[in-house]
Amino acid sequence: MPKISVIIPVYNMEKYIRECLDSVLGQTLKDIEVILINDGSTDESLNIIQEYQNKDSRIVVIDKKNAGVGAARNDGIKAATGEFLAFMDPDDMYASDEVLSHCYEKAKKEDMSVVGGKIVLLYQDGSIKEEAGKQIGDIKISAKGLTEYQNYQYDYGYVCYIYRRSLIVENQIFFPLYSRFQDPPFFVKVMIKAERFYVLDEPVYLYRQ
Repeated sequence: MPKISVIIPVYNMEKYIRECLDSVLGQTLKDIEVILINDGSTDESLNIIQEYQNKDSRIVVIDKKNAGVGAARNDGIKAATGEFLAFMDPDDMYASDEVLSHCYEKAKKEDMSVVGGKIVLLYQDGSIKEEAGKQIGDIKISAKGLTEYQNYQYDYGYVCYIYRRSLIVENQIFFPLYSRFQDPPFFVKVMIKAERFYVLDEPVYLYRQ
């Protein structure tokens, strides 16, 4: 059983997918699997991810007709065998090569089902800016350390966390087949079941603008 399965839906991302995969495969935590779901790409995306698959046995490629990113992520969940799951978009990257290692070690040490960190915004000129946190009314989203979800409810940034696979599978939590914003319903359902989560005080995810 790999420690973490990284699930990446791919649709016409030939421009960015190499950077994304290099970021994932370069993690210091080597005991991972990378599940790439080609969702009917019409560019060179499939050829690129198959090229990577031929070089690295940790990569699993699922090639399917276009059905939307929610369905693609669900296929990834069903195919995953890791102890934990991570979700990534194909144009994004991890903030350092130790992100998965730090998240996994904290999850095991604290016996947590959900562990993550800060999101960082990546701009087209290569500059980055740490996300200061979303403002919801008078509540600033800036959790740190061990946090109870009932005291800190929000639905943003699911890609910044790893999730215990058994929590998701046993509770049959999947992404709705919406055309947009599939992640908030998934994220909230997982957090409600987990009840608690842990936020590392470090950037973990580069979100391309």
